Amino acid sequence: MLRDASYKITSDYAGTFKFDGYDGEIATKVYVDAKWTIPATFQFQNGIEIIVMNNAKIEASGTMTFIRNSMLTIMEKGEVNAEDISFTNGAPAALRNWGALTVANTMTLHSGATLYNKGTITSKNISINSNTKIVNDNKISLEGELNLPSNFSLENNGEIYGEKLIANSDAVATNNNIMKFTTISLTNTTVNNACSMEATTSFYANGATFNFTQGYLKAPKMEFVNGTVNLSDGSMLDATTSISIPPGYAKFYGKGENTSMIKSPVITGQGFTYDGNLVIECDSHVEKNQWWENFHVLNGAYFTKMGDSKVIIDVCTGIKNGGNEGGDPEDPKFPIIMDDNRNYAYLFEDQWPLYGDYDMNDLVLIIKERKISINKSNKAEEFTLSLDLSAAGATKSIGAAIMLDGVPASAITQPVEFSDNSLFKGFNVNSNLIENGQDYAVIPLFDDAHKALGRDRYEQINTIAGHSANTSPKNISFTKVQQSYLCG
Repeated sequence: MLRDASYKITSDYAGTFKFDGYDGEIATKVYVDAKWTIPATFQFQNGIEIIVMNNAKIEASGTMTFIRNSMLTIMEKGEVNAEDISFTNGAPAALRNWGALTVANTMTLHSGATLYNKGTITSKNISINSNTKIVNDNKISLEGELNLPSNFSLENNGEIYGEKLIANSDAVATNNNIMKFTTISLTNTTVNNACSMEATTSFYANGATFNFTQGYLKAPKMEFVNGTVNLSDGSMLDATTSISIPPGYAKFYGKGENTSMIKSPVITGQGFTYDGNLVIECDSHVEKNQWWENFHVLNGAYFTKMGDSKVIIDVCTGIKNGGNEGGDPEDPKFPIIMDDNRNYAYLFEDQWPLYGDYDMNDLVLIIKERKISINKSNKAEEFTLSLDLSAAGATKSIGAAIMLDGVPASAITQPVEFSDNSLFKGFNVNSNLIENGQDYAVIPLFDDAHKALGRDRYEQINTIAGHSANTSPKNISFTKVQQSYLCG
């Protein structure tokens, strides 16, 4: 074949041709307007474009290799079937497909190659080298994996389906329609998602950056190691089983006017941050650690149980979360019981505010339960407190009482019920068993911590491991009933 010439296959042909190739822009074109059977591996040298016309076909039993700037163009009703195929050209594209390309084994994009698809591509695998690009405006179906290397760019405006999506450092994937794989694994990748992505088995990301704009990601299990997830304008992470966030610095941001959502029955991990216009729907979320901030919730992010939030998530493929419309309003049932069973430790220095040893163990009280019954006037009608006297480090008599801040002593009109009212005989109490002479209600607990713990000597109790004076904590509880002032 000559340079600067056009050729046309007008009838069925089995065989190849001789073309030596040349430097410079493509000037030789072969139009396939029939069935062309290529019986063996064949290389298309630099400077040639193969154009498969409507209703035409290429059948290649070996590998079709397009060298340097050589190109394959498939028109809307054209068809190419090959065992393997490889491309190198990047400008304007090594492959421009409006028709159908089927590859039995592997399609290879060498460094610098660009693939443009507005038809259908079916292949077992796609092997991609760095500095390559795929633009998909219709459909790509893979039996195996799509492995995106560094400096790779994917723009999907159509549909991509496959077994595995693997992306590595500096790869950029932009999805404006549908991407669905069995597994997705992304490492130091940037993903821009404005529609729907799904991993039917598992999703893994390590150090990746996600920019969702009304985008949706679904998987049974998700794992985020470090990285940043920007959820904008009503985007959603939908994990049907669990989300795992291993120790690190993963950050999830809700941005824009429309609330975005993270939804999963179970979320575990530590070190991560929820920030902004974001709702987290979860039935079993890792609890806040009382000693350190194992995760952060900032700038309006909030939690609900599964299905309880009113947030509607509507993306390009339809409504993904309909929001809880709620039932018909009804009056609450009274009394409302507020029961707090969390433990709170109170440590006392008996000489405060004077100078002392400040060992903060002269008296140790552990609040075990706080229970309040609220009536329809939003007032407390019953208050129960249970605590353990756990330790007495003082070596002198020390007692304790609780003052109900803001509650006048005169407001207590019925006796307080104690589990053991023999512990505070040293207090001057009135008939309602609160201390006399106080402006606010003061409820005595005990007048001598050592005696309450069963000891008759003023020595340290339960402050030194293995000490002979140690004993079991003393539980003390009381209930105040028919009081309508406590929550006033």
